[in-house]
Amino acid sequence: MFTLGYANITLGEFDSSSVTSAENRIYQEALLSQKINDRFYLRHRFRFEQRWVEKQDFRTRFRYAVFIDVPLNDTSVKKRVWHLAFYDEIFLNGQRDIGDGRTVEIFDRNRLYSALGYGLFDKVRLQGGYMRQYSNNISKGQLQLSVQQTF
Repeated sequence: MFTLGYANITLGEFDSSSVTSAENRIYQEALLSQKINDRFYLRHRFRFEQRWVEKQDFRTRFRYAVFIDVPLNDTSVKKRVWHLAFYDEIFLNGQRDIGDGRTVEIFDRNRLYSALGYGLFDKVRLQGGYMRQYSNNISKGQLQLSVQQTF
């Protein structure tokens, strides 16, 4: 599956500062699915972003994520099936220079996620988990609760 998208994001500092900046981005992505035996479902996502971040030069970023879903009480994720969900996503900046003599590292961040989910309907599932995000400067975690709809 191929996707094009747009995002408008307000960025904030990781500490208690109230300083924010705006970002607009467009992206193109490819999503490839595969099944390994009867219980492991993998998805590979490749994303290329073009970013306009406030007070910075135009930037690009590459992202790769691998998602793994493991149904626990059946062989597929569907209604009334519990499942485990995992992902690992790495972000790489396309260039280091961001303007005004400022630079960023090529490695931007990595996100690790694990969750327990339940199929409410065949194409709707509830998922609760924990994501840990790492960068060169900081590491932080957050709890996530989501409702996911498949079309």
